[in-house]
Amino acid sequence: MGIRDVARRRLVAQGIARDPSDADDPAPTLAEVAASQLATQAQDLPGAKWALGLRARATEVEVDAALADGTVVRTWPARGTLMITARADVRWLTELLAPRAFGAAASVWRRDGLTPDDFVRASDIARAELRGRSLARDALLEVWRANGIETTKNRGSHLLRQLAGEALIVFGPPTTNPKTGAAVQTFALLADHAPEAEPRDRDDALRELAVRYFTGHGPATVRDLAWWSGLTIADCRRAVDLAGDALARCDVTGQEPGPQDREALLTSAAHPPSIAEPGDVRILPPFDELLVGYADRAAHLDEGDFAKVVPASNGLFRPVVTVDGRVVGTWRRTLVKNDAVDVAVETFRPLDAAVEAAIDARVDEYARFAARSRYEAASG
Repeated sequence: MGIRDVARRRLVAQGIARDPSDADDPAPTLAEVAASQLATQAQDLPGAKWALGLRARATEVEVDAALADGTVVRTWPARGTLMITARADVRWLTELLAPRAFGAAASVWRRDGLTPDDFVRASDIARAELRGRSLARDALLEVWRANGIETTKNRGSHLLRQLAGEALIVFGPPTTNPKTGAAVQTFALLADHAPEAEPRDRDDALRELAVRYFTGHGPATVRDLAWWSGLTIADCRRAVDLAGDALARCDVTGQEPGPQDREALLTSAAHPPSIAEPGDVRILPPFDELLVGYADRAAHLDEGDFAKVVPASNGLFRPVVTVDGRVVGTWRRTLVKNDAVDVAVETFRPLDAAVEAAIDARVDEYARFAARSRYEAASG
């Protein structure tokens, strides 16, 4: 299996491309897509909606509905990063992965003047104020301020992130600002918004993490899992050991390594990904899992193109154009007259006419995803 085969197999594992043998099967639901991804990076919310929508063949309005009713949940489960998970996965993933981010954040919180007592009191207040309902972010911060907890500067964000990392709160159904008509994000208790979310003991959670990650992202390595999860290499090796025969090992040379080869590429043993048909063209959102889901991105991105995709040291990923899972350019969305969606594509090198035509078709696909959401929202 060469490195380009790795890229094309990941397209199928991630649900971007369909397995040719499953072409006639119905598209997966948004809950199934979210579960297969484990968690979809979502600090860029429009991009995260497209990441889910393109895999589920769903519209943006359908993704919005799933976020509103808790089918999928936005929170901070890992690496201190906003992500979207399936409702059933949000608690165990958060309890397993979020504590690793707390240690890194503790010094920042102290620097901004927050004490352990502030977090305890904020937690108690949130439990009381959010029971059975959701509150807009500003309203929740105001309740904390009224009870003597300072939320200016970054303190409010730190409190929200910590309580989410403790699996107490998550983003709730959005509401509307009555004056401006703009969407307003809310927070709710996880137990209310996603009641089906159940905990797991640590070993069970580690095993589930390994099986699900390598099923939805493989072929990938233990180091990729450590990057994605924020866990230690030791924890990730234990997760792979716990998964046992549920995982299959291979590498890019085609030689099957021994079970102790920690750099081996791993996939699901029961559902190894097929290879996407040649000529697969996509426009993917910023922070798509095809790039950010791995520590090593060589299968998808030429080293010389890295700065074109990640142009600054802040780690922001531009939306990309891929051919057979390899990045060949970037794109951006603008709104033009009558709220039509305009997409500007910039490729790194000249492409043949067939690929250019396929890119145009994918641009139209995205435009329908976004334009239809506005039409349906306005008419329904």
